[in-house]
Amino acid sequence: MAKHVVKKKKRTIRWSGMIGFVFTIAILASFITQTVVKTQNAKITIEVQKAKQEMASVNEDNEKLTTEIQKLTDFARISQTAQDAGLKEQQNTFKVQGEATTTPEKGE
Repeated sequence: MAKHVVKKKKRTIRWSGMIGFVFTIAILASFITQTVVKTQNAKITIEVQKAKQEMASVNEDNEKLTTEIQKLTDFARISQTAQDAGLKEQQNTFKVQGEATTTPEKGE
């Protein structure tokens, strides 16, 4: 009886299968990346809108404070307050009129 010789086949890589697998992984990675980028973009857009709103609010507060400062630094208002407090105006400066008075001690 003759020996039965089994010839071993060399394993070959099927390049078409490998290329298809890599292409599929690349497409999936592309979709995942697009999704992640879109969500990050949305988050950043929301943060920018919040920052703009906060900036507008701060600017509005600054305008109100600037207006208030202008009212408080008005020379006519300062003059009237100084005269009401008993000060005398001389060359745009105010001096105390009359004698100095003492303030009462605490507890009196």
